[in-house]
Amino acid sequence: MTARQIFETAVTLMFGEKADEQDYEPFWLNTLNWILAENFKTNNALRMLRGKEPLAEVPLISDMDADVEFEDEFTRYIFPMGCAGYIYTDDDKGVGANYKDKYEFERNQILMADYEDIESGDI
Repeated sequence: MTARQIFETAVTLMFGEKADEQDYEPFWLNTLNWILAENFKTNNALRMLRGKEPLAEVPLISDMDADVEFEDEFTRYIFPMGCAGYIYTDDDKGVGANYKDKYEFERNQILMADYEDIESGDI
């Protein structure tokens, strides 16, 4: 996904319309870059779990049309929710806090353990 696509999702979560985007866009890239850095290690852990190469460094997004090379869980719902939480706090602290809570909850779900039974011969 591009930074713009994540931005549009976040604006939708903030009940924004196309005209509202100009109010939030000046804050967007800095907020997104903060969120990228905050989730870098977890994203790399998920990539390695899936057999992918980890990213060498935290991406620094400087253009709204740049691809954000993180796993889908991050780009499709964690980043929009987290950025909405940071940006919307200025408009409504309560709603912004709800977005941040959902962001933290979803971040914690990424590396959830899954247990399965094994037979004694499999050890």
